Parts: sequence; structure tokens; C-alpha cells
Amino acid sequence: MSIINYEKMHKTTDIRVVKTRRAIFRGIVQLMAEKDYMSINITELCRKSVINRKTFYAHYNSITDVFDDFENHIVCGFIDTLVREEVVTNQGFDSYRYIMVVDTIVEENRRDFDIIYPLIKSGSCLRKLGAEVGKLAFHFMEERPGYFDTEAYPFSLVFAICGLFTSYLDWIDFGRQFPIENLAEISTRALSTSLNSILSPSAGGST
Repeated sequence: MSIINYEKMHKTTDIRVVKTRRAIFRGIVQLMAEKDYMSINITELCRKSVINRKTFYAHYNSITDVFDDFENHIVCGFIDTLVREEVVTNQGFDSYRYIMVVDTIVEENRRDFDIIYPLIKSGSCLRKLGAEVGKLAFHFMEERPGYFDTEAYPFSLVFAICGLFTSYLDWIDFGRQFPIENLAEISTRALSTSLNSILSPSAGGST
């Protein structure tokens, strides 16, 4: 499970563009290992990525655009993994498996995750996650008309996925003081019966 969705990049973008953007993303990670990401500039990013400024400006207008694209690929990779692992489907949402899958993603990419952690915790990245989860919710409602509560479901899914992800980040900040299985169990209990009935209607007796 990759923390950055290079697979989607390959499917939708010219291979030369993919090669350049992968180099730029690698440069971002290398620089973030050395300094605060807010202080990274185009000159040093080009040097780390082994590209010239002309090539950079063929892809991005500013360093802000780079981070925006970088965040997009992180969020898309995360959402794609949740769907592929069937953590969230048009049948429902498994909060326990969600926490376990999130931790698997992190542990399999521990070095890069630790480096880009400040970016992941930023409000911008979390807002993008919420927006993509909202799109996913509407997609599921289109697949199964009448199955979900159309008013409550999108907001409930965003609340569950983003809220539990924030809890996972807090667990990291507090030094992982108890096993991940405990956090997954706590997360499952934290979702009220009413919220579970919205996210997984069949669990509440709906057809």
C-alpha cells in the first residue's frame, strides 16, 4: 500500500509527465526530511529533483501548486486503498478495519510518513480528505438509490472517516501508548448506534 497514488498517475498522465512529477515528489520528501516544508523554495526543489526551472514551470506555477498536487495524490491514494480493501463500500463502513488499514498504510511507509507527517496533519490535507469522502458518499448513493439517508449519509461518512483519522493522528502524537487493536476497538465503540445505522443501513434492519 503506497502512501502516494502513483498508480493513478500512471493511468491518467503521459509517462514523461509521470517521471518528472515523481522526481519532484521525491525531492519534496527529501527536503521535508531536512527542513520545515513551509520554507522549501523552487530553486532547492529543482536541485533535489534534478530538473531545471523551465521543466518545473512546465508542470507547476508555484511551490504552492506542487504541495497542492502532492496532497491530492496522498488523499487519492488513501481513498483508493479504503475502497480496494472494502473498508468502505456501498454496503457500509467497517470502523475497526478502517483503523487497522490506516495503520498498515503508515507502517508500510513509515519513513516517508514520519517525514511528511506535518503536511498530513495540516488543515489543507484534512479538508481535501473530507471533500473526497463526500464525493465517495454521493457515488455510493448513486449506486444504491434509496439505500442511504441522503441528507445524513454524506456528512456522517465524512465525520467518521475524517474524525477517526484525526483520532489516529492523536494516538501517534501521544506516543502510541496502547496497541492499535485497542484504538480500533475504541473507535468502533465511539461510533454511536445511530451513526452506524446511517453508515451501514443493513445493520439496522434496512433492506
